Amino acid sequence: YRKGANGLPEIVPEEAEIVRLIYRMFMEGKSQSYIARYLMDNNIPSPSGKKTWQVSTVESILTNEKYKGDARLQKTFTTNYLTKKMKVNEGEVPQYYVENNHEPIISKEMWEDCQVQKKKNSRSYQRTLTYLYLQKLRCPKCGRILAGGASHKIKSDKWYFYYRCEKCKNNIQENKIEEKIKNLLSDIMEY
Repeated sequence: YRKGANGLPEIVPEEAEIVRLIYRMFMEGKSQSYIARYLMDNNIPSPSGKKTWQVSTVESILTNEKYKGDARLQKTFTTNYLTKKMKVNEGEVPQYYVENNHEPIISKEMWEDCQVQKKKNSRSYQRTLTYLYLQKLRCPKCGRILAGGASHKIKSDKWYFYYRCEKCKNNIQENKIEEKIKNLLSDIMEY
């Protein structure tokens, strides 16, 4: 983004393509360090114009709400107006969140999906159940990555796993997916 004539952020097309690439690669399962290396290997300059990309820069891009068109005001504030010394706002002054403040580079859905994925990628994330196809399936209607779900039948003490689209609200049972994969593999083996 650059400052537009109206004072609002204005998209810089070349930079926007890099931001979209970072989000796309992350949603395809690439790590932040892999993305940083890829950008350096392909001579793509960092936001500061340097050849080197830091993992923290990629993380900052993936978590910054401005790319979905929102704005958080007063992330920093001036502590001394004479020296113009700035400080990161840690609750000393109020912050304001403005939705749909400017034209987004990525969709709100993709931004939200990345935040969910980032949480799942963290070392502290604990998954209690195993989903064989988690992060590997996309919704046939809208293309979003499917989330895992499970239900427990108390009488039979049996777990049923399924994958669901948070947007379309449709579910696919894991045993149906396995059936399809087995049929596909048996068709391939026949050739």
